[in-house]
Amino acid sequence: MVGRLTLLIIVGLSLGGCADSSQSRAWELEGRQGLLQPIRQYYEHNAQEEDGRCKQPLFDAVIASEIVDETDDLLVVNIRHRYRGRASGRRRSGRGGSRRCSGIGERTFTLQQGESGYRVVDMTGPRRRGGVTIPTPFGSTSEPPTDSN
Repeated sequence: MVGRLTLLIIVGLSLGGCADSSQSRAWELEGRQGLLQPIRQYYEHNAQEEDGRCKQPLFDAVIASEIVDETDDLLVVNIRHRYRGRASGRRRSGRGGSRRCSGIGERTFTLQQGESGYRVVDMTGPRRRGGVTIPTPFGSTSEPPTDSN
């Protein structure tokens, strides 16, 4: 009985530390908390790679990053990254289907900072048509809240 109780306490403490993964240092970029998560989400919902053959790449890892411009409410970040996914098109055998795609890419992201975090407003590089709209930290609209004064 004591062994089960100890196990439950350990599992509970472990899960408690995962309550808000967006605040994890894993999402930190250029020393800024929560900067990487919206970049990754935007990239995975809108980007394509390899001249359109890699239509839904996954953002695998940051190789290098640099803040190239910053104003009061906008942040421009250049990121060299690794991606992976499935590519469409013909295999070497001549049959249709998919193959793996992976590589290194570089993109520049423009983010707007609001009270509840960062939101990507632009990304360089090839995009797929009809990218998926993703929720923003500003609520249900894609625009930041306005001051009613």
